[in-house]
Amino acid sequence: MKRILLSVLALTLVVSMSSAQDPSANRHHRHFHRHPGLAKELNFSEQQKEQLKTISGNYHQKMALLSNDESITVKEMRDRKAAISKEYHLAFQNILTQEQKDKLADMRRKAEERRKMMAEKKLDKMKEKLKLSDDQTAKIRQVNEKYIEQYKKYLTMDGKDRSVKREQLSGLKKQQKEDIQAILTPDQQKQLDEWKMNKTGRF
Repeated sequence: MKRILLSVLALTLVVSMSSAQDPSANRHHRHFHRHPGLAKELNFSEQQKEQLKTISGNYHQKMALLSNDESITVKEMRDRKAAISKEYHLAFQNILTQEQKDKLADMRRKAEERRKMMAEKKLDKMKEKLKLSDDQTAKIRQVNEKYIEQYKKYLTMDGKDRSVKREQLSGLKKQQKEDIQAILTPDQQKQLDEWKMNKTGRF
């Protein structure tokens, strides 16, 4: 129920934090080898598949060695992880053709449209269940639009370790919940609390 509740309150949050990334930093780039369907969709050549296997192997090897290095500070480790991730990203970009880059950008655009449609459906259901006024609905929509832009900003910042981004995104998510709660009446907030306690509750 907690997951469902958070989905309702953070309607347009990506959850994966990675799905709303900039064209040059999509999460599929970092773990592309785990998504053979995407490689097929982009029509990777055998040479590209081998290149990807090599750069992915190098990435994981460097990350593993760094994680076991106890001689550096937390900040140094974060900075080095960010540098390794950036290095991987640049290597990945270099194996893509312009046509593949354009197709990947189009896939992200379509995915973003689907997320927006799902968010609107969730908002409609929230409006029905909580009996939100048109004004409340409009305000919640504005909150969601505001935070999705902030999520994108953090996700597309180069030079930041993913653990730092997760922490910052978690803070944004919490603030978004609070902003939405502030729009609700005490009775509506109480109803949300009741749904949270009811593990079988569904929207």
